[in-house]
Amino acid sequence: MQVCAYAADDVSGAVYVYANSPGYTLLSKLQAPDRQPTDSFGRRIVVYQDMIIAGAFGRDNQKGIAYVFKSDGTLLHTLTAPDGKPGDWFGRRVSMNSNYFAVTAMGADQCLGATYVYTSSGKFIAKLAPLDGKPRGYGTSVDMSEDLMIVGALGTVGRPGSPLAWRPTKRLMDTPTASAPTVRCTSINCRPLRL
Repeated sequence: MQVCAYAADDVSGAVYVYANSPGYTLLSKLQAPDRQPTDSFGRRIVVYQDMIIAGAFGRDNQKGIAYVFKSDGTLLHTLTAPDGKPGDWFGRRVSMNSNYFAVTAMGADQCLGATYVYTSSGKFIAKLAPLDGKPRGYGTSVDMSEDLMIVGALGTVGRPGSPLAWRPTKRLMDTPTASAPTVRCTSINCRPLRL
């Protein structure tokens, strides 16, 4: 069991990790190693097996950053958006499975929003964005199973939002280039879900 306290320590934030057993013994307190006031570290956390991913969307004027830890407090990866800018809110939502980490930046690209995907070794591989280029808060939520990622799109006035499903493809995930592509949602790799 993990508990976050994003307003702890001058709003730099912390994540408290407890054993999931009677008495809930405190195992570790996680903080960004380079924490700054107003980071909001830990506002969103996801636990997968023995790993914890925590966003700090307030970092650097809301440019944002995310960290991956082991539950014992060992820092595994620091994730950033390669094209990040102040106001992106990178790290506002996070998710992971055994192969990938996903971090949203709903303020990216003038509030169009984006989701950044990383391998389990922390290598950036793709930036996902909606095809139509209309501001709609893409990345207001994200969740992953082993073979599917769902990204929420909030919508704007007169344009209802809808979640989009995305399946990683072997071709995309094996991209050997140093700079990963921006992948626009199309009928091939992304589809709206009817709820």
